[in-house]
Amino acid sequence: DSIGKSANNIGIAHNLETHAPDIINFIVDDIETNVSGLKEGFDYVYDAALEGWCVVNHSVDPMNGILEVPGEYLGEPVVGIAGLTYSVDISGNISVHPGIREIVLPSTIKYLSYYAFSGMKNLQKVSFSGENNIEEIRTGAFANCTSLADFEIGSNVYRIDAGAFYGCTS
Repeated sequence: DSIGKSANNIGIAHNLETHAPDIINFIVDDIETNVSGLKEGFDYVYDAALEGWCVVNHSVDPMNGILEVPGEYLGEPVVGIAGLTYSVDISGNISVHPGIREIVLPSTIKYLSYYAFSGMKNLQKVSFSGENNIEEIRTGAFANCTSLADFEIGSNVYRIDAGAFYGCTS
């Protein structure tokens, strides 16, 4: 019976207070392969979506002002964007990623969810590393992105919600 055992057949305590690397690795591997929902992957947090993954947050510090969203996670496509807006520092201060001037999306992206980039006042451009395959732009996706001047609505778009570009003045 491998339940509750590590690769070296060491029992796992019920409160998981351990520093043994083989136990920790076993638990992490089990969580990564058997639990659906939010998963962290390097600089992004992903949530399971119907046809792949949705990026729901990131911790990337774009030194050059460009944030490039990956097109794949765990061998499946990243199909949606949600919640890239806020960053919280160690003191709990919330910012709206003031350093991001451009976001590069992969061709796998099909939808921009509610308030995906909302409030990114310095965001000037959204470009694509391949084709623009976006189908849906939901409410508030670019709300109050006051510097946004360069975003092409592709031929695959069939839905743009009211308020998707609310407050975009450039």
